[in-house]
Amino acid sequence: MIPIGFLCYYFSRDYGAALLLTTQLFKEALLKIKGDDTQSIKEFAGLCRFQNYIPLSQIDKFEREYRYYTPIWWYTAPYFIYSMLNRGLRLMDVDVILKMGLFFRHLHKDLETLYREQQSAKINAVLV
Repeated sequence: MIPIGFLCYYFSRDYGAALLLTTQLFKEALLKIKGDDTQSIKEFAGLCRFQNYIPLSQIDKFEREYRYYTPIWWYTAPYFIYSMLNRGLRLMDVDVILKMGLFFRHLHKDLETLYREQQSAKINAVLV
């Protein structure tokens, strides 16, 4: 597998623009995919088990307790989500990214909500 940074170095700026556009379109499509949360969690857990470097206890906890915590909590907690997500994005591993689609959608939604709340609080603080 060739790292994207290596490719960008050797190809023209047009390639970089095309890569950026492709990545943006992929993100937009990923955020619009609708699916069964329970099935998506099972598929992601299956991929994690297949990876064979993540402790089974962590995968089982994720599968059982995903709904009890926010995606921001899962991302910042000392579990495998952060490293797997970043590795998938860094390597542009489409299989990992698609299997984490549910998590991406939930994380994106929570970050948007948090942003709106912070903007509202900032506006209210200025008005006071």
